[in-house]
Amino acid sequence: LAQDYIMQYGPMFILPRLQVEIDNEKNTATYKPGFYFFSDEILNNYSLVGGFGLAPNLDMDVFFSTQYRGFLPTITFEYFQMVRHTQEELWYYDEVWPANSELTFALSQGVLSADFTIPPMHGLTIDVSASNYRSTIGSHLIDGISIPRLSNDYFKGLDWGFKWNMSHINVRQERGINPSGYKASISTRDNHHTFLDSSHHYLKFNLSGFYGYLLPIPGQFVISNTTEINLIDNNTIDDFFYEFAGGLPGLRGYPFYSLKGSRRVVSTSTLRFPIFRDNYSRAAHLTVRDLYMGLHAQAGAAWVPDIEKVTTDDLSAWISHERDKIDLVRDVGVDLRLALNSYYAFPTAIEVGAYYGLDDISVTTADNTVINYGGEWRYYWKVLFGFD
Repeated sequence: LAQDYIMQYGPMFILPRLQVEIDNEKNTATYKPGFYFFSDEILNNYSLVGGFGLAPNLDMDVFFSTQYRGFLPTITFEYFQMVRHTQEELWYYDEVWPANSELTFALSQGVLSADFTIPPMHGLTIDVSASNYRSTIGSHLIDGISIPRLSNDYFKGLDWGFKWNMSHINVRQERGINPSGYKASISTRDNHHTFLDSSHHYLKFNLSGFYGYLLPIPGQFVISNTTEINLIDNNTIDDFFYEFAGGLPGLRGYPFYSLKGSRRVVSTSTLRFPIFRDNYSRAAHLTVRDLYMGLHAQAGAAWVPDIEKVTTDDLSAWISHERDKIDLVRDVGVDLRLALNSYYAFPTAIEVGAYYGLDDISVTTADNTVINYGGEWRYYWKVLFGFD
């Protein structure tokens, strides 16, 4: 006789981990042992994954994500917390009296989301997020005077938004490491944030698209382009909330904070091809499968328009002003993608890259120090379960 299905929970798996964090400025290394844990329901109706790490100086990383697929949307809850400690020299009264103190930063965020799948290739995500960033200055002495411990929630955030995406990536063996086809997404977020003593309300719009073309020649060569456009509607917000166009998610030939503004555009063109495929050689617990090389050319910019020029009264003048503010920055790069399996079952994706900034840019800090970027190589590497 047929019976109603009852969810069958699988066992909880625990994997040890060791994280090493290197501070190049202080020439120190922090070792953070911990573990990952994960469990799935037999038919994947429910899943749980998380991790924990704790260093001897009490630096801590915590995250977990749980999903339930028993409703029409997939319900997901995620939580992240990061705690960092550092010993710094503080200066009081125009740098007359120094003091040494421990600084502690605790960053936490929770996200609740609902994902709707719209066959054959569309999806919609609605989510709400709450964040809190807290800093603490430990007790210390100033010219013999004892200063008690001070704490401050310097950032509090509540925001919600939705994201529509479509994906038509061609079904190929290489769809993960070297995809072809197309995908796009549009998202908007309503942000209510407090930074230090000021409140900020703004909307953020994001548009991204990918197109990859499999060249009709032997060898699985794919030429592709990825373009992202970001817009913040409030140009008076603190630059803490700006979009940043450098680093790993942007122009990789420049540091993350070197390009910022309430507008951002980054376009990446890539030619990717295999060095070897279907190798399946063994190295310790790893099974080596595929190695691909990518050649990249990037261009992008981040800028802040003049407030008085952003007006719907004269759209032509507004668009012309935005165009005049764009100062494109370019870089080129090369990367290697290595696809492996760990312990036969777990997918492992290793990516290393080097990028060279073609254009010179200057950044002026809060203390009027001018820092120049460009004309230098920058290096990146990632180890994940898959390629993005």
